[in-house]
Amino acid sequence: MKTFGRLTRDLVKENSYIFTYIIFLMTLVGFLQAFSVIGIMPIVDLVLNENKDNASTITLLITDLISKAGLPITIYTLGAFYLFIVLIKSTVYLYQQYETSRFILSQMRKIILEVYKSFIEAAWMFFGTKQYGTLSNTVV
Repeated sequence: MKTFGRLTRDLVKENSYIFTYIIFLMTLVGFLQAFSVIGIMPIVDLVLNENKDNASTITLLITDLISKAGLPITIYTLGAFYLFIVLIKSTVYLYQQYETSRFILSQMRKIILEVYKSFIEAAWMFFGTKQYGTLSNTVV
């Protein structure tokens, strides 16, 4: 049976691409989380500042993007934009959780099967030293 350190080293070596993929997804979720916070800024600016000159740079950038799409700049379009960002973030987050859970469960299955295999294939020395007979030794 492998030691914990050896098992960990083999796990990382065999699955480095999966680790990289999961870390990429986690980073993407972090960026989308930050962007969703930025996405609410135009709504706050629109509610607090009726004058567009006092709006933040991010608000001007997002409203310009919405205007180029041919949509009016209202609280509803800004809210829909924010909900769209949250939907994308949530979808990527759920996918990242799915991939992480799937990887963890597959590795747990592999480790459990390896432990059972080593348990079944172990040489049971006390069976040979007892003088009970085959059936009794099996029960013992």
